[in-house]
Amino acid sequence: VPNLSAEGLLRHDEIHRYADDDVRTVIIDVDTQERVPHWAELDMSHDQKDRRVLRLYPAKPMEWGHHYVVGIRNLQDESGHRIESNEHFQALKNHTPTGTYDIDGRSSLYENTIFPVLESTGFTRDELYLAWDFQIASREHTLRQVLHMRDDALDRIEGGLPYTITEVERFTLEENAKIADSW
Repeated sequence: VPNLSAEGLLRHDEIHRYADDDVRTVIIDVDTQERVPHWAELDMSHDQKDRRVLRLYPAKPMEWGHHYVVGIRNLQDESGHRIESNEHFQALKNHTPTGTYDIDGRSSLYENTIFPVLESTGFTRDELYLAWDFQIASREHTLRQVLHMRDDALDRIEGGLPYTITEVERFTLEENAKIADSW
């Protein structure tokens, strides 16, 4: 977002305000219709003000398999002027065909899901700068291969691996504080 001002964004020490009516960013769990506590900040890792990224950080883990909608509204530049959405997002907000498959192909998703979810929480489409949705993968899908490898390895070493202790070394605190004997 070119020349975006951080003024009015939820800071990390204002997470408690995430459900207030005047916040500029929102993350909504579509499955529960609940707002997700979060904060927002600008990427200050470089000096190019026209290339700053707005980052949203959820304050709690997202739920496995849930669908989320994000809304950003009423952004201002460093001069205090409202920043308008680009023409493609304007077309989605106005439900205006563009002739571009990537935009028009998502129109029904915006009309049937994204905008209604945002509007139900007080984010009207005319004040939106940008909105999108995303899906968190299910726990089963994400961990399936790792859990299979773990279970396979445990099956192969049923009863444990054989071992013999042949020597015990004792260390004092001065010799190695990390593994010192406590007896």
